[in-house]
Amino acid sequence: MGTTEKILVTGASGSLGLEVSKALHAMGHPIRAMINSIAEIDKLLPYTQDIVIADARNHEQLLGICDGITILISTVGKSVSLFKSDPGTYDTIDYQGNLNILREAEKSGVSRVIFTSIMGCGETNRLKLAKVHYDVERYIEGKFKDFTIFRPTGFFSGLNDLIILGKRGIIPVIGRGNFNTNSIHQADLALAITSRLTGGQKIIEIGGPQIHTRLEMAKMIKEKTGGRIVHLSPNFAKASISLIWPIKPSLYHNMDYYRYVTTRDMTGGLHGNHSFKDYLDNLNLDDLP
Repeated sequence: MGTTEKILVTGASGSLGLEVSKALHAMGHPIRAMINSIAEIDKLLPYTQDIVIADARNHEQLLGICDGITILISTVGKSVSLFKSDPGTYDTIDYQGNLNILREAEKSGVSRVIFTSIMGCGETNRLKLAKVHYDVERYIEGKFKDFTIFRPTGFFSGLNDLIILGKRGIIPVIGRGNFNTNSIHQADLALAITSRLTGGQKIIEIGGPQIHTRLEMAKMIKEKTGGRIVHLSPNFAKASISLIWPIKPSLYHNMDYYRYVTTRDMTGGLHGNHSFKDYLDNLNLDDLP
């Protein structure tokens, strides 16, 4: 790929999108960054002057966003944090927002798409977050010949909710916490993404360099925050989460996602250099609510 060809990064001000933008800039690739708020511009200015402010849910704001673009890297998605009240839903952001962007990519003749999905996607998984990502995956497979879909096990930053709860005194663990995972640092995932600009494997299930049980990770969070580990019965957790559905569906889906990923093994190919312990050591608790 020549250096005159431009890459569009959507969701560029998010934890992953920002790392992707940094990595592409370091590689010398010109990028166009799509963000949804003018307040985020300063984050991207060190890496590109071509910044588009648009809401992925509004297709009219996306018109022409892919003109002159060769590769689309989409990291658009609603936060899974319990402590953020982003507008929109998984349906409107993760599904419809990504489809709006992909349709613009089709119209502009984008040759390659890289999409960040989640581990657990599949035809039989009815979990809301898994379903909408799987539907986007199917759309990409049907419309683009050249694509790569990353399915990460989860980001270190996605565990910040447990760290926040630890600061507040309690670290909940569903069941014994014996299920394995290897969450990945967003910078390591960004390097994996930017190493696949010219093709390769279509579906990549990826995780960090170390595998831990959920209980082992909770103990590391306890050491960092001083919080107390509390084990919750899986049946109690499921029943309690179900009560939230009629009151606040968005919170229900976030909590149901947490229940899902912590009650089964979620491991992908070992990748990167950042350990969860290093992430915790370098995290300033004052930066979290």
